[in-house]
Amino acid sequence: MIEFVDTHAHLGDAQFAADRAEVLSRALAAGVTRIVEIADAPAEWEAAVALSRARPAQVRCALGLQPERWEGMPVFVMPSTSARAASYQRGDKLRFFRELKRIVERE
Repeated sequence: MIEFVDTHAHLGDAQFAADRAEVLSRALAAGVTRIVEIADAPAEWEAAVALSRARPAQVRCALGLQPERWEGMPVFVMPSTSARAASYQRGDKLRFFRELKRIVERE
């Protein structure tokens, strides 16, 4: 049997709130055995971790920060250049990943 992995899902979006469990069940029935929940803004991180913990056999999550969402972010996640390059100062990177780690390790 062929198994599929959905490598980019946003099941945490409000549009799935009413039927998220059904969506996951339909995906599994269709052969989608793994789903990677993408959380590309700090406001989405905790929900993505919670979803992956609730369905560990089916859902994993990827936490990050989409460049167009930098506006209004705390200084520790703002890019260090005005050109919005994907490079941060070393200290900014460490603070960013420590914040992600704090959320993931929360029980």
